[in-house]
Amino acid sequence: MAVTIKFQANPAATKQLAETTARQKIRRFQLATEVHAVPRTPVDTGFLRAAYVSAPVVPMPGGFRSTISNNASYARFVFYGTKYMQARPVFQNAARMAARETGFAFRRT
Repeated sequence: MAVTIKFQANPAATKQLAETTARQKIRRFQLATEVHAVPRTPVDTGFLRAAYVSAPVVPMPGGFRSTISNNASYARFVFYGTKYMQARPVFQNAARMAARETGFAFRRT
């Protein structure tokens, strides 16, 4: 199971922005998340660091949507922890930092 963060532009903000500008802002948020997440991701073999994947920005009712995921099969155990290992919320913290930088509101769904 992959760990995924979904981005969705606020419909009110989308109305104010041209379509290309909204897409660019979401893409900038994706890239900023990766920039913060990759160097902070724990490394053993490097697979977890290399498993970040960004989906293209797609239109949807009320705005645009995109996702960034870590497709390593064990990513959820690293990021959310287990009863034997403490959580390392690298991915979530990176999204929060990127949100502050790009002006997006971050909320976990």
